[in-house]
Parts: sequence; structure tokens; C-alpha cells
Amino acid sequence: MTREPPLTFFSYAWTTEAHKARVRALADRLRGDGVDVILDQTHLQAGDDTFQFMEQIASRPDLKKVVVICDQRYKQKVDGRQGGSGTEGTIMSPGVYQQIGEGPNKFVAVAFETDERGTGFVPTMFATRLYIDMSTDELQDANYERLLRFLWDRPEPPAPLGRPPEYLFDGDPTDALVHSKAKNVRMAVERGRGPLTPWQELVDAVLGVFARFSAPLSATRQYDGQEAMRQVEWTIPARDALTETVRFLVREDRLTAVMLIDLFTRLGHVARRHEQEWSVQAEVTAHTRAAVLELVLYVVAVLIQEDQPALLGEVLNTTYVQDGGYGNIEATVFAFVWGDAGWFAEEMEARPGRRTQAGVADWMKARATLAGVPFWQLVQADVLLSANTVQGIRGTPLGPMYQMWYPVLGSYWASQPLPLFKRLMSEAVLKRWLPVFRQDSLQSMIEAGPTVFQYPDERPLVSRVSLEQLFGISQLGRRM
Repeated sequence: MTREPPLTFFSYAWTTEAHKARVRALADRLRGDGVDVILDQTHLQAGDDTFQFMEQIASRPDLKKVVVICDQRYKQKVDGRQGGSGTEGTIMSPGVYQQIGEGPNKFVAVAFETDERGTGFVPTMFATRLYIDMSTDELQDANYERLLRFLWDRPEPPAPLGRPPEYLFDGDPTDALVHSKAKNVRMAVERGRGPLTPWQELVDAVLGVFARFSAPLSATRQYDGQEAMRQVEWTIPARDALTETVRFLVREDRLTAVMLIDLFTRLGHVARRHEQEWSVQAEVTAHTRAAVLELVLYVVAVLIQEDQPALLGEVLNTTYVQDGGYGNIEATVFAFVWGDAGWFAEEMEARPGRRTQAGVADWMKARATLAGVPFWQLVQADVLLSANTVQGIRGTPLGPMYQMWYPVLGSYWASQPLPLFKRLMSEAVLKRWLPVFRQDSLQSMIEAGPTVFQYPDERPLVSRVSLEQLFGISQLGRRM
């Protein structure tokens, strides 16, 4: 399709040779994109009358656009009606003031220079109008298409109209707050700012969901499983927002071990805080523990998905700090975030009367609704956390009860695909993942063999599961 090139006049001041060169370069670029730019540098010959040239251009009926290239000198000359730029300003002024939005605009100011506050030096007649900032090479490249669209009268179309998020209408205000904070993290990164402050605000918002929890007890102080089930539903929007934010930060290379350690430390204290605030035994906070376990597994699953063994190893192997009660602060390990959620499982329809982690696994599987993290990846994260912590307790005086991530999803270990462990048969892959297994060499990992997935007393982490069939123990790191 043939399109009539928009005839466009450039008005500017000959401030310096460098400024003239920038103007010429912009005009040449636009001409390359089909804009018929009239520029005195290319359209005036020696001996031509500049005033007559300007009047003739201004009176041409086929003149579609006027681009006003502004710097401090140009603004001074136009506002003071000085020289050729002042004359051009006098000619343009009526047209600019009559430009009230009926039909395509004809005049646009382009700022090539700004003041110390970053405001463009534009003449008074453009003071209330939007201008295009091209004061630096970066801004000129970023805003070039905006100018091109103006000259061709092809404004950028708005994004397609989608559906409003359900949490705005069906969720609690805390859901909206979590989504807002997650969005702020993305915006900070996309605008070149650090994500630490918005990340901390997001974590605050996620923990704010747990602040809505209460002791799920009946009027007779009996455990109310249905009430516990109702409360844990509140964490799903926060779980999904946090998970996808972690994925975004990893892909942008902006997630640090410090940020994750702070997250897990704060999650690890939620159940203890509920015990104290509600004045109850630990069993009554089992639904809190179940929701915390789920959040941890989703975050770790994303780190595995995104192939982050170094980051994950640093987070799992560092020293944590926990509130030991009565004002005592104690050093501990990552597994302090684990908590027995079996009491919660006892009241669930899936396994009535069975106070086991298997009931929690069924519950977690039923609500594995985040498309980016299928349930089998949660199982894989559970395996990895168990293997990491069991290596950490070997030879320690505290023993497994205090420093162990017991399998949460163990009832599903044998029925789910675990692709990471297939990949660990490669020597190159296993080398990268050694820190997660608390091993310092391939040889030590190979020598550890089955003990990687066994308690210190050599019982398997999950009974009735063949370690060789499940993990290919004898083949780890054997393939070049």
C-alpha cells in the first residue's frame, strides 16, 4: 500500500555545531523511515532568504507536521522573539495555541536539553503540552518510535483489554495487598532500581496473611478441622504471588541468598508465634505449619526449576537464628522451618483419624493449582530438602529430631517423576549440585551412596521405596 510521506518541518536553533549535527542525524533517521523532513541544512542554498524560506514552508497547505527541537538557547530566542528562531516562533505560535485536540496534532516539541531538575527547555507556548524527551542518546533511542508514530499519526495502540484479577472481587484485602507488593517488585527491577525494599514489603504482606489465622478451636476448645481448612485457603493467592516473584527475580538475576534466608527465617517463626499468641500447644498450630511447609516447597521447587544449585546450597547450608523461647536466641539450621502438621491431617476427609504426614501430602496435592509448579516438582523439592538436612545431622550431637527436614510428601516419592535425579547421573551436572548434598567432591558423593537418602541409623528416609530404582544411587555422576 502506498502511503503519502508526511511533510515535516524542523524548527531549531544553530546553538553549536554538535547540536546541528544531532538535529541532522535525527532528520536523516526519520527520512529513512519515510518522513519527508524539511531541514534548512539540506533545503537552503547559499544566498537564499531564510525568512522567506520559513514563511513559504509555514504557508504550504501540504505541511503536515512541525517538530520543534528545543534547547536552552532555542527557548530563549523563541520566548524573546530573537533572530530566526524567534521569527519561527512568531509564525508557529497561533497554530500551537489553536491545537486543541480536534484531529491530529501538527506541532510537537522535542527536548534536546533539560535543566537541573530534568525538565525540558521548551518555549512558553509548549509549557502545558507533552513533549518528547531526547535529551540524551539513550532517551533519543527510547523515544524515537514515539516521535515516528506522531509524525505518521499512528499512536501506539493500548494493550488488549483483559479480565480483572479475581482477588479484587472475591479475595480478602490482604490478597490485593500481596499482589500489589509483588507487582512493585517487578516494577522496581524493570525500572532499574534495587528490589530489596519492595521484596521485604512483599514478605511482610505474605506474613500478613498468616496474621489473619486464629486457633481453630470450637466453643468447647476442641480442634475444629473444618475451620483449619478454611483458614489455610487464604494462603493460596499469597503462595502463587510469592512463587512467581521468586521466579522473576531469579531470571532477572536479582534474587540473593540474603533475601531468601530472611524469608525462610521469618516463615520459620510463624507457628511459634501463633503458639504464644493463642496460648495453645503446638498441635493446634498444625494448619499454620502445613501452610508454611507448602510455601517453602514452592520456593525451593522454583529454584530447582531455574537450575540454581549454588544459590540453593548457600541458603540451605547457612546458620539460621531462631527464638528459643523466654527471650533466648539460638543458632540453628534451615530445617527449623519444618513442623509436624500431622494433627491438621487427622481432621481432613482424605485420611480421617490418621495423624500422619501422608494426609498433608494429599491435601497439598489437591491444591497444587499453580500451573508453573506441578505437584511432582514439589515432591522433588521435598526429596532434595530431606537429603540435604540428613547429611547435615550426621555426627552432630542434636540428632535428627532437631535438625531434620522430614519428608512431607514421602507417600508420593515413588509415584512421581524426579527428573533432577536422572540428570544427576551426569558428572558435570552432579558437580554443580554437590553443595546441596553437602558434599565437597564427586568422590565423597559417590562414597556416600545410599546414605544420602538414609537416616543416620541407616533407615531409608521413606520406607518401602527402592533407593536404587528411585534415584539410581549407583549411577550418580557416572555418565560423562
